[in-house]
Amino acid sequence: MSKKILLFSVDFSGVTNKLFSEFIPLDVVIEEHRIPKIWRIYFFSIITTFSPNYKKWVVRAERKYNLLQKTPWAFKLKSKWCADILKKKKLKNYTSIIQVSGTFNALAYFKTDVCFYILTDYTMELAARKQRQAICPLIPPSDRLVCDWYELETALYQRAHGIAVPSLYIKESLNQFYGVSKNKLHNIGYGSNLTLNFEAKTKELDLNKTIKVLFVGKQFISKGGNEIVASVKALNNAGIKTKLFIVGPRVNPGVNMPNVTYLGRIYDKEKLIQLYREADFFMIHSSYEAFGLVLLEAMSVGVPCITSNVDGMPDILCQTGAGKVVQLGDPDAIVNTVKEYLQEPQTYTVASKAGINAVANYYNWPAVSQRFYNMVSSQ
Repeated sequence: MSKKILLFSVDFSGVTNKLFSEFIPLDVVIEEHRIPKIWRIYFFSIITTFSPNYKKWVVRAERKYNLLQKTPWAFKLKSKWCADILKKKKLKNYTSIIQVSGTFNALAYFKTDVCFYILTDYTMELAARKQRQAICPLIPPSDRLVCDWYELETALYQRAHGIAVPSLYIKESLNQFYGVSKNKLHNIGYGSNLTLNFEAKTKELDLNKTIKVLFVGKQFISKGGNEIVASVKALNNAGIKTKLFIVGPRVNPGVNMPNVTYLGRIYDKEKLIQLYREADFFMIHSSYEAFGLVLLEAMSVGVPCITSNVDGMPDILCQTGAGKVVQLGDPDAIVNTVKEYLQEPQTYTVASKAGINAVANYYNWPAVSQRFYNMVSSQ
């Protein structure tokens, strides 16, 4: 008989769809309820941030909307929505309840003995640590609201029978700050969102050609776009011909350099895969990064990665050898890392192969789903 799971989700970067679509071969029936957009916050953010400059308006509206989502009021509102769904269900028909994200509590206003599991890839405590940075993640707008959020979050995590996370640094936050026992925490990784219709081959660095650098990210500033542009400029000034291709930002970040190309958002996966294949290096230099799914996309086709040394990215690159991490805010460190690969091109080939192997053997959705399934089946 198939297991039936009740799922409450918010989709971040396609994780929910990728993870749970792999449950079908595991004889599991998923009943998903997607947390709806809070429209009053959405329209309020648009109206109250109006600017005749479209670029500024978009940036301000998105920031305000995301900030208001980080309030205890929004946390509780989403939690109550889940309770309304649960009241209509015969929970004896379900083997477990799962929620994706730590920004609400599906069981805050409803009691049940059904096993409860969480998938999360960031905590408010991790965000609060970074508030002294020049670029930092959003947190509630006052100390009191931050403390209120901590209480809501702690109750959520303590209630769970198991919590799945994609990297070790999140696991440490849940254990050390929120007091979740280690035996409840399961590091399952994430998978690449790109589906390849070819076998990836190890890349070699051609020292006689212009170096192609690829940046993929919606938030140009917080993902370190300026630092990457500075490093590309420095490489060219040093006589190392380098081009940068920017994918993801909604509006052109306005980099006025002849060797920088803005490509906007690319929804055609085949076109995106081709850009990855043509790149020599993949770079993001994030001030904060929940995990770094784009690293897995680059690794899947054998592109070595150079990233900042924050959050989950060192977990990926240092453990796999698929690239290198550098000090946050240091464009010179990016330049020196590229030069090191140029001086020892065999290390580039080793990193390329390591990335391909890591995605094939660990960072892929069938493997991630199996690890998640093992967690929910262990009770």
